[in-house]
Amino acid sequence: MAIEFNCPHCDKFLSTSPDKAGRKAKCPGCGEVVTVPAGEGGGTVVDEGDWNADDQGLPAAKSRSCPMCGAKVSASDTVCEACGEELKPAVTRSSGPGRLNAAKAVEVTWKIYKEDMGTTIGLTILTGVLGLVAHLPAVALLMMAAFAVANGDDPSAYELVGNLLSLAGSIAYVYFLLGLQIALLKIARGQEVGVSDLFGGGKYFLRMVLALLLFMLAYLAGALLCLLPGIYVAIMLWPFVFVLIDEDAPGIDCLARSIELTRGNMMSSFAMFVNAIGIILLGYLACLVGIVIAAPMVGLLYAVSYLHLTGQRTALDVA
Repeated sequence: MAIEFNCPHCDKFLSTSPDKAGRKAKCPGCGEVVTVPAGEGGGTVVDEGDWNADDQGLPAAKSRSCPMCGAKVSASDTVCEACGEELKPAVTRSSGPGRLNAAKAVEVTWKIYKEDMGTTIGLTILTGVLGLVAHLPAVALLMMAAFAVANGDDPSAYELVGNLLSLAGSIAYVYFLLGLQIALLKIARGQEVGVSDLFGGGKYFLRMVLALLLFMLAYLAGALLCLLPGIYVAIMLWPFVFVLIDEDAPGIDCLARSIELTRGNMMSSFAMFVNAIGIILLGYLACLVGIVIAAPMVGLLYAVSYLHLTGQRTALDVA
């Protein structure tokens, strides 16, 4: 029977054969050396290939080790009783490879959305408000530039500072959007979520900006050649932000990982996008109130689709 446990450093689910008990090995998730529990061994370092990690679709263990003190805690615990360390919720995955079904994703999203509609809408609106607030200084400077022109004065100084502040506001808005994706992924999983999540994207931000720039360049290059290559690029790379958040992928590995995930799921990803556009159009038909309801649901649909794509369980599976 396989030995199953979580890496004490990164909480990655690991599984190996019983004869590896007591041995040391590098975790394929974080590269740290860990000791296989439930046995006494000589401390031989084995290859990463001897592991079966959670990307093979194995369920999460019922218990895990605290990354701070090493004490055994339940997989559902959020605080270690031994040392008080705050614990990251364990991620569970369903058996078998992840496959995206667009219709199923919409169905699951709607059921989750109905349960957390207030939270989802509230966080989405708050993200927009924070983005507007971030742009207020730039708007004020550009208005001053307009007044300067009306009075016959030189507006260049106001325009320069206003444009710089506008750029800073856009960067801040992207930061809050990243935090919103963190919150949506938690809602899709049925985890606790709060306003603080909107400010929790700092560790991913620079990598996300770099990946976003490369994504936009690839999309524009495809769009300039023809519209269809641009759409193909967008469908191929769409999960990259969720990959970055979920796997804490180094550098721009989230783009390569996205290609792996969408390979074989291109048509279902396209169908998911069509469904998302349809939801937004229905929101527009219902005017402002409809958009307030439709836009957050589409954001949640992307998060749910990512979980399905990676074979992970949603809030419906763990409820």
